[in-house]
Amino acid sequence: MRQHPKSLYDALFSLQHIRKPGRIGSLFDKLTMNTMEGWFERDVQSGHFKLRKKYEEGVVAQKAKVQKGKSGSRGIFKDHPQAFDMILSTLKGMRDVGQPMDANVAQTVILGIVQALAPELLLKRTGRGGKLFQVSKRFFRKFLNRYLGWTWRRATTAASKLPEDWEQQGDEMAFRMAALCKMEGIPPELVCNSDQTAVHLRPSTEQTYEVKGLKEVKCLGKDDKRQITAVVSSTASGELVPLQLVFQGKTEAEVPKDEDVKQVRI
Repeated sequence: MRQHPKSLYDALFSLQHIRKPGRIGSLFDKLTMNTMEGWFERDVQSGHFKLRKKYEEGVVAQKAKVQKGKSGSRGIFKDHPQAFDMILSTLKGMRDVGQPMDANVAQTVILGIVQALAPELLLKRTGRGGKLFQVSKRFFRKFLNRYLGWTWRRATTAASKLPEDWEQQGDEMAFRMAALCKMEGIPPELVCNSDQTAVHLRPSTEQTYEVKGLKEVKCLGKDDKRQITAVVSSTASGELVPLQLVFQGKTEAEVPKDEDVKQVRI
């Protein structure tokens, strides 16, 4: 909003074009104008958009909380800032590239860094019982939630491995396409981009309404893995190409007749 104080649309457009290595798309792809309009309001005098008062107070409180956490105690790592910072940077780096983070991974990372940079912590007694410090499940869950704001989530998208120069490669490909179209006189209507996705023959779902307390919930199609391939294409001129379905058949009933092929060619 500091870069685009007079236009919510320009601010949203800028946010949705932020790219990070190892991620497909932007973190703000699902952000909408309705949400932006709920967060910001236009100042009558300057004409600039500013954060609504209730949200501004929340931001101030959150900044104060973060600052307090940075300047305050790091718990058992208060005398070992190097180990603390390395744990945070390592865990963040692993998540930025899509590495699944479960109990085994988090415990192994924290324990390995403690053994390398602060082994004396493993001989330190904590708590009322005077037990030796351990990287237990309870400890790493509180650690991830307090210092990283992480919680247990279900994965929604697959992470892809991108090269470090993926943005440059994309720009070079676009330049090659533009040069080729210019030199060969290829119109935008013939520059086509396609993608494919699997479509279940019998759509199903993981959840359904049933009697409360029933131990076994049956659902038709849950184990049906039959699929066909749907090819979606569009041209550089903005035209959406008709959907193509690719599937395998055991009889000639699926093969187009000669008349149909001729009509398509015409």
